[in-house]
Amino acid sequence: MTIKELRKRKDLSVDLISDKLGIPSSTYYKYEQGKIQMSTATLKQLAEVLEVDFKELLDNYTDNSKVEKPSMANSLQAQYDMAMKLIKDEINMLHQELQTKNELLMSQAKTINSLAEALGKLGGKPLKPHQIARFIALKRDESFTQVA
Repeated sequence: MTIKELRKRKDLSVDLISDKLGIPSSTYYKYEQGKIQMSTATLKQLAEVLEVDFKELLDNYTDNSKVEKPSMANSLQAQYDMAMKLIKDEINMLHQELQTKNELLMSQAKTINSLAEALGKLGGKPLKPHQIARFIALKRDESFTQVA
């Protein structure tokens, strides 16, 4: 039975159904005529409006229209593909973030080593990186207190 026959059997107008579906009447006419494809969500709403089983409506509708029947395998594959894409995107983003942080750490290490060499030459003995870090922190604190 077509959706038009189901609608007429329930004695419902196109205007009433299209209002309940939240679509223009002209769009609903095109659904009935098979000129355009109805989404699965709209088809579920229509099943509720017509008070029929969704699967039965889907089977009848797909027999009389251009819509393709969604298969469970296709749906699961699409969900899997989407999940894999999201995971790959997340991995790529984390990889880029890790590279950026690694580059920053390498740059900071070079700066600390350069300072260690320069300060060591001034005092006659090389400073260790933790001594340089403490020196930099003290200088930073001094500059903040001078500004305040």
